[in-house]
Amino acid sequence: MAKIKLNRPAGSIAGANDGNTPAILSLVFAILGWLVLPFIGALVAVITGHIGRKRAKAGAPRGGMALAGLILGYLWWALLIPMMGIIAALALPAYQDYVQRAKAHQAKMAQDSGDALNSELDEVAANNPADALGMAKLWVAARVSKGTPLNEISEELKLSPAQQQYWRSIRIQQGTINAIPAKGDGKQALVLLSMQNGNKLVWVCGGQIPDMAQAECSQ
Repeated sequence: MAKIKLNRPAGSIAGANDGNTPAILSLVFAILGWLVLPFIGALVAVITGHIGRKRAKAGAPRGGMALAGLILGYLWWALLIPMMGIIAALALPAYQDYVQRAKAHQAKMAQDSGDALNSELDEVAANNPADALGMAKLWVAARVSKGTPLNEISEELKLSPAQQQYWRSIRIQQGTINAIPAKGDGKQALVLLSMQNGNKLVWVCGGQIPDMAQAECSQ
């Protein structure tokens, strides 16, 4: 008895075996994108979803699964922008508050340093006016050791009555000490210029150098 063979078209065999894997991957990665793989899952879901929909239009099954993966994937990306806006709205005030607190803390530290310096200056012996210059130099060195640039170091010293016998004013401007003696017209100032050499400060005296400051200028 003769056997009859039926030749099926190659396309029909491929269509029967094609389960539309991209459609399955699209839905799986879309779910993972909402659970454990936020960015990668949503991106893969969109890409494979489009491939699965294209195959579904050509006759492959699971077109609805590909559509579901596409919707979930695009929905995740659509919600990303407002979520980032909400996060930014919550984080910005906190960051601004942090910046303000940091600035206030730095200002308080500078004020405390200045108060400490003035408190120490009040204890300077009245018969040793050069000590006021020495304390000012130590204060500048302390600020530099904490990482403050010289051009950011400015402070006006509050002189005690005993020190006012010798100094009209002592002011630190950008790391340079300007001292005006009490005697005279107030126009002749002693200048102690600071220069940084690594972690060490080198001082150079200039201007009108009174006898009482020779000890500091000879160091």
